[in-house]
Amino acid sequence: MIKKIIILMLFLALFIPIISILVQAEPSNVVLTLFDAATKESLEDIFVNIEIDGSSNQYYIEKDKDLVLNLEKGSYNIKILAKTPNSDAYEYYSNLFLIVTDSPKVKIVFLHPVGSLYGIVRDNLDNVVAETELNFECSSVISVDYPKTSNKFGSFLLDAVPEGVCEISAIHENKIGTASAVIKKGERTNIEIKLDTSLIVNNSKLFTNPYFLALAL
Repeated sequence: MIKKIIILMLFLALFIPIISILVQAEPSNVVLTLFDAATKESLEDIFVNIEIDGSSNQYYIEKDKDLVLNLEKGSYNIKILAKTPNSDAYEYYSNLFLIVTDSPKVKIVFLHPVGSLYGIVRDNLDNVVAETELNFECSSVISVDYPKTSNKFGSFLLDAVPEGVCEISAIHENKIGTASAVIKKGERTNIEIKLDTSLIVNNSKLFTNPYFLALAL
């Protein structure tokens, strides 16, 4: 009798984990239909980069096709970058929070036109200045994670900045610099920010920006 109980316990120990894996929810199809937020036209024949909770995958969406993702039940932060085959830079961007249940889900996603932005910070002797504080005043039509500082090479790069005028300011020690960029869909804009001590006292426009008020005091 004891031997049978031991055999039964071993059987349960071996097969219960397998059974629990089998009854776990299978991935559910999530269908994303992509549209241009400016023209309201559907997006097709495009390359798409999907970042889900930090992990990226690339897809190609053919004409009259939607983007299908197989996701397990849960919640996801999703970033979408898209471009046409002839473009060197991303042309569209959107981010969304998605809750996936056991049932298939169809969602319409509007992607906003974007361009990329590269900048470098230099002093008045043309030396590159690393790790300068940055401030961006751009269109707020989409949420963008703008860098707080330039990198160790004094530069910064953004893959997706909304179309329109973007004002960028940099500050390092007692020097300030500003630059203006016109962002166009699918194009890369390059700017250079020159730091200058004289801007602190001579450029009154800076003091309309709360970012610099503390420095003026």
